[in-house]
Amino acid sequence: MFFECKILKNKCTKGKYNIITPEIVTMYKSDYRKLMKKYENHEEVLSILYKKVKLHYKEQKCNDYKFERMHIKTKLGSYLSGGCGIGPSLMSSLIGSSLFTYINSTIRRLRFSLILIYCSLVTALCIYMLTIQDEQVEMYNLFLEILEDIEKENKNNDII
Repeated sequence: MFFECKILKNKCTKGKYNIITPEIVTMYKSDYRKLMKKYENHEEVLSILYKKVKLHYKEQKCNDYKFERMHIKTKLGSYLSGGCGIGPSLMSSLIGSSLFTYINSTIRRLRFSLILIYCSLVTALCIYMLTIQDEQVEMYNLFLEILEDIEKENKNNDII
């Protein structure tokens, strides 16, 4: 996505703006996996990634952080509006409707062990999907915090 932006400082006059959050997301995910293998402490990994992502955002020139924040809030919208995201909501509605539709005829034919295996698999899949989405929400919230800190630093530097 390209947007035209006007920068008030003399560093850039006018140019095309590329949203860099998607490339930071791929960097974050690969580094997160590597760091989680190296360090056992989740807070330490987040601290390292916070510094790394903040440095990456600062290295970009001619950034208008409003576009970055809009992109991140758009990504967060699907997770926050439904409570648990699109995937688990769809999964739970499909499971609920299928159970209530076929409960009378199928229960009589199925054994208790098959019903238990089915419910266990569905529960495990839903927990897995929720875990993935929880990590993504944490990542996007971290990005929002970083952008707010950078904007505060820029305002303080402009005042001085």
